[in-house]
Formats: sequence, C-alpha cells, structure tokens
Amino acid sequence: MWKSLTFRIWLPFTLSVFMMGSIIGFYYPESQKEVMVANKKTQLANLAKTVALGIELNFTIGDETKSLEGIQKTLEWAGRENDVDYIAIETLGENGEKEMFLERFFSDTISDLFENDHEFMYSDADFNTEIFKGRIIVSASSKQVKKQVWNLNKKVYLFLAVIFFVISLAFYFLARLLSSPLKMLRTTTNALINKQYKTQIITSRFSSEEVSALASSISALRDTLIKEKDNNEQILANLEQLVEKRSHSLKEAQQVAKLASFEWDTEADRVYGVNEFFDNYTSRKINNRVQTGESFYSTIHPNDVKSVKTALLNLLEQGGEKVLEYKLHTTEKRPQFIELHAKTKRENDSVMLFGTVRDKTAQVETERLKENFTKELEREIKKKTEDLLNSENELYHRMETLNQVAMVLEFNTEGTITYSNEHFCKVLEFNESDIVGTIFTDLISTQQREETSKGIWDEIEAGNTWRGELVAESGQKNDVWLIVSVVPFLSVSGEIDKYVVVSFDITDEKDLQHQLELSLSKERELSDLKSHFISMASHQFRTPLSIIQSNSELLNMVIQKESKSTLKNNLLKSSERITSEIARMTQLMDDVLILGKIGSSYLQPNPKKVDLVLILSDIKDQSDIIYPEGRCLNLEIVGETKIAFLDEKLIRHVFENIISNAFKYSLETNPFVLLTFKSESIIVSVEDKGIGIPKADIEKLFQPFYRA
Repeated sequence: MWKSLTFRIWLPFTLSVFMMGSIIGFYYPESQKEVMVANKKTQLANLAKTVALGIELNFTIGDETKSLEGIQKTLEWAGRENDVDYIAIETLGENGEKEMFLERFFSDTISDLFENDHEFMYSDADFNTEIFKGRIIVSASSKQVKKQVWNLNKKVYLFLAVIFFVISLAFYFLARLLSSPLKMLRTTTNALINKQYKTQIITSRFSSEEVSALASSISALRDTLIKEKDNNEQILANLEQLVEKRSHSLKEAQQVAKLASFEWDTEADRVYGVNEFFDNYTSRKINNRVQTGESFYSTIHPNDVKSVKTALLNLLEQGGEKVLEYKLHTTEKRPQFIELHAKTKRENDSVMLFGTVRDKTAQVETERLKENFTKELEREIKKKTEDLLNSENELYHRMETLNQVAMVLEFNTEGTITYSNEHFCKVLEFNESDIVGTIFTDLISTQQREETSKGIWDEIEAGNTWRGELVAESGQKNDVWLIVSVVPFLSVSGEIDKYVVVSFDITDEKDLQHQLELSLSKERELSDLKSHFISMASHQFRTPLSIIQSNSELLNMVIQKESKSTLKNNLLKSSERITSEIARMTQLMDDVLILGKIGSSYLQPNPKKVDLVLILSDIKDQSDIIYPEGRCLNLEIVGETKIAFLDEKLIRHVFENIISNAFKYSLETNPFVLLTFKSESIIVSVEDKGIGIPKADIEKLFQPFYRA
C-alpha cells in the first residue's frame, strides 16, 4: 500500500492538514486578536464562544441594523450563561481618538448599554450611514473560563475532525485522479534516461515515439498555457490601467462639471453621495449632514421645497427620470443653484432613486446675465429706433428747408445730371427737363469752365469734398454767382456712387461786395488826401510858429535890458504867454499829425524799455509850469518800480492827453495819478472831479475828434 502513488500523495498531505488543524484548534481559544465582522451573516454561536472566553472582540458595525441587534443578543447570552464581572467597550471616534466606557454587567443593562446616549455611542439613525469601529472586552470568572474552554475544545475538535475528514477524502480522490498521469510521466522519464545510457529496460506499453510525442505535447501545452497566462495577465493589466484611466478621467470630468452621483434608498430612507457633493463641488457649507430624505429636503430653499418634493414623489410612483432645478438653502446672500437628474430602479418591492447632482450656479447666472443683456439690448434698440425715426423726421424737415433755400443737384460718375430741385431751376431760369441729362460742368460760365472743371474733378474723384465759388450761366445767358459744395456719396462697397451739389445764390452779395469795394476805394482816396492835407498843414503851421517863437525869444532879450521894473514884468508876462501858446499849438499839431497817421494806418509802434515813473514825473513838471494858478498834479507810486516795454512817444502822448483833460475839466481840485506796479502788470489810473463822461459816449472815446 505504501508503494501506491495515491497513498504516498494522500497520507502526508492528510497528516499535515490534520496537524495544522490541531494546532489551530488548540490555540484558537487563546487568540487575543480574532477579528469578527458583526453583520446579518455572522453566526451568534461563534460570537458567543469568543465572548464567553473573556477575550477581546474587535468589531465593525456596518450599514445593517441587524448587526447591532446581533451584538446585543450575544452579550445578553453571555450574561445569562456566565459569571461576567464587567464589560469594557473601547471605541474609535471620527477623528481617530480612542474613548473607553466601563459598565458593570447585569442582565437588565444590556439594552441600556446600546440605547443610552453615551459619549462614545452614535444615535440609532447614524448606524445606517457611518462606520462604527471598536472592540468589546468581556471579563469572566476563572472557574467559568476553564469550563467554557473545555466545552469549547470538545466542540472545536469535533468540528475540526469533521472538516478535516472531508478535506482528506477530497484529497484522496484527487490523488487517485493524478496517480495515473504521474505514473505514466515517471515511466516515460525513466525510459528516456535508460535509453540515453543504452541500458536495457522493460518495454513499456507505450512506444518511445508515443512518449516523445506525449512529452512534446506536454511541453507545447505548458508553453501555450504559460503564454496564455502571460497574455491574460497582460490583458488584465491593460484593463486595469484602462479602468483606472477611465475612472481618473471620469473623476476629472466630474470635478470640471461640478458633478457627483447620489443614491437614495427609499425603503431604509438613506441618502448617499450628497455630502461629498457639497464638500467637493460647492462653496457653500450646509449646517447639517444629509442622511435621510428630510435632511436632504432641508438643504433646499424653502421656496423650492414643495415643488421638489412633489416632483420626486411623482417620479417614485410613476418611474422614469426627471431633471429638477432648485436653489440651495444657505446663509450667504449670493444664491446657488443645483440641478438634480434623477432616475428610479425597482428591486423586488423596494425603489431606489439614483442620479447626479450638479452645481448650476454659473450657468444660471450666465443665463440671467444674458437675459438682462438681451432686455437691455432690446431697450437700447428700441431707443435707437426711436432716435432713428426722429432723426429721419428731422432730416426730412431739414431737406424740405434746404430745398426751399438751397439749390440741390445730383450727377453720376460720368458727370451727367440726374436730379435738380425746383429752387435750382428757378434761380438759373431752366426747366428740370432742360437740366437733367446735361453735363454738370456745362452750367459753368465759359470764362471759368476749363480751369474750374479740372479742379472740381481732381478733388471729388479722390473722394474729397470740393467747396468754392463759381459763375453759372442762366437760361437767359446771365451770370449767376454761386457758392458751391460738391460731395461724393459712397455705395455699400465703398466706391463712389454719385455726387451731390449744394449751392446758394450769392449774386446779390457779389453785387453788394463790388459796391463796397468801390466805396472802400473812394474812402481810401479821401483818407490819403486827408493825411496829405494834415501833413502839409502841420508843416505849413510850423513855419509861422517857429518865426513867432524866435521873435518871442528876441523880445525876451530886449525886455531883460529894460530898466523899469513895472514895464519889464508886464512884458515878461506877455512873453511867457506867447511861449506857452506856441507850445500848445505845437502840441496840437503833433496830435493832429499822429491822428492822421493812425487813420491812414501809417503809424507803426516802436516799443523799447521805458521808465513810466520818469515819464509821469516829467509830465508833472510840465503841468506845474503850464498851470501856474497854484494847481499841480498829484502823483503816487505803489509797489516795486519796474521797466515797461512800450513806445515812449505814444505812451507819453496818451498820458499828456488824459492829464490835460483832467486839468481842463476839473477846475477846483488837482488831478490825481496813481501808478501801481504788480507782479505781472502795471496799472495807471487818473482821477479828477470833473463832470464825467456819459455811458452812451464811452464806446466812442476812440473816434478821432469826437467830443462827449
């Protein structure tokens, strides 16, 4: 039996499995870190065995409510069957920190342990959405522990014996199946070896060709299997990469679109995926986490809750899919809009609601901005249309007015007249039929036609407007002066389409201008004659005045020799009067000569640096001599003295004229002259106590020889 290949394979393997099972069975009750998942498929007996031995139970409560009930029933069983000293529950909070709660064990506290709201416990509603991890440490009395260990060992050994017996039988039959091919392979190998060393062996029932073919087939099959395995592994790796790439692309697309999926189990009333959407794809943070339908509805703006509820209830009843849009309920002023695309899926009697949620705020704001822009554009178009109609109406009235006062003509690019208004025909004494069809330049008089026509065409063909005066021939061959503007009109393509001529009859103005020119010519002749007369008269008057002046000086010399004082004083007084009158006459002649030069435009100023203080002081001294009756000129100077840039002769003449008038028309008081120097100007003011100048005569002060 030992030589049997089946027995050789089965016996060692069975013994190895049995020994491993014994070791596991022996050490299993002493294990301190057995991990068990409490869900609806967990056997309460296994959990009870672990608890009864006083070991640590690491557990995870999933989404099934029955998991919590399973642990509760297990602890109740442990309390009834064992002398338990205490129960310690250690939990892991959401932030990873450990929290410990100790509870003395007795039967009526089992339910309280899971119903009371302890620090480390979640509420019943939270067990359906959160993962609750921790461990339960149950300590029992030593006597009860030993008893339970022995009871557990018997049960474990019996259980393992049955399991391992079944496994050994399975391996036995497997060894029988493998013994024949292996025996054949061994025989073939020996035959090949013996043949190589030329050793005589017992011929097998297989020929060497068959063995060789079988070996080749096995080798080829092995290579094929290895190759297929490699290909399958490569295909699997490629598929994994593709899935990972597609998942990454989908995630990026969701991030770009601010899109996330959700599920709503209506039977358990649990919503999944919405919290991740709010955390990852919105800038709004809601106050409460979404776990149930009501908590989901609390995230919707109160104005939209009713419509969303109605739509989702109809969807659950009727099936299909719907797209909803609503406003998020947040404390921020700026609203945020959500688009919910939902579908229904029925499994047995339950209905699942699933779909996507997307942040639609940017799109809604863009649409509203577009809508506002469209409304604003419509208002602007309406306003522009009204303005255009008003402009057209105004243009129409202007054209009507223009046709009443202006001569309008149109001609094409060839120069042929295509339109003429009534006023044009009336002024030139033509009928419209006589003008339309003729050449525009033929209307110009023969004296100007050649030169003017060339200038007009050169300007308007370049796209510019020609403006000027020309003489046109009327139907009666009379010359009519016109002021003309020729404007090129462009087509849509930008090329010149036609020319419009707007002209005004200025014949009367030209006649008046000619008369004015004749009058101006005569006036200039008279002005020249007046200037010549003044110049000649001044020259002629100076000769006798010079003779009188020289005789007066000789008379003064004779008077100085007179011995009689009374006669001498009388003669000197008369001589001084003669000298004074000669000076006054000379001044008058100078004034007349200056006025003559001003009137004939011959006077040219000769500005240079002038000291006004010196000029006014000199005039003051002369005035004191001319007016010896105790009258004098009062001169006051204010500010820092400055040099002015003036014509000394003209400014002296101005001051002498004004001051002499002040003496002449202010007989009782002395004239007062105030010379004020400022930073950028010099002010000279003359004050007297005369009768003044009427306001109506002030504008005529600069007219020659005018007296107020």
